[in-house]
Amino acid sequence: MVARSIRIAWKVYLVYGIYMLILGILALAAPQVMYVGQFEAYTGSVFADFAQMNARAGTFIGLTLRVFGCMTVLVGIFKIFIALYPYRKGETWSWWLILVIGVIAYSFMFSYSIILGDVATWMFTLIGVILFLIALLIPAKAMLSKKQKK
Repeated sequence: MVARSIRIAWKVYLVYGIYMLILGILALAAPQVMYVGQFEAYTGSVFADFAQMNARAGTFIGLTLRVFGCMTVLVGIFKIFIALYPYRKGETWSWWLILVIGVIAYSFMFSYSIILGDVATWMFTLIGVILFLIALLIPAKAMLSKKQKK
C-alpha cells in the first residue's frame, strides 16, 4: 500500500505538471504577451518598437519564444506522466529524478529571473518552486525509507 504522503504528493506534482502545461500553451498562443515584460525589463525598450525597427530580429525573438513555449508544454506533459505513473506508485527513482531535474532547472530559472529583473518571471518561477518543493518534501521519508524499497 502506498503511504498517505505519497498519495498527497503525486496529486501536488500533477497540479504542478498542469501548471507547466498551461504556461507552455499560453507561451505558444501568445508569446509576445507572456514575454514582453521580460524583454522590456531587460532592455528598457518597448518590444513593439524594437520589432518595428528590426523586423527580422523581432520575428526571430518571437520564434524563439514559441520554441520555449513548446518545450514548456513538453515539460508539463512529462511531469504529468511522472505524477500519474511512477510517482503515484511511490517508485523511489521518480523521487530522485524529480529532485535532480528540479534543482538544476530552478537554479537556472532563478538566475534567469534575477538577471532579467522581471517580477512576473520571478513569480511564475516561485509558484513552480513551491509546488515542486511540496511535491518533493511531503513524501521524502516514505519514498526513501528502507521499507518502501523493493
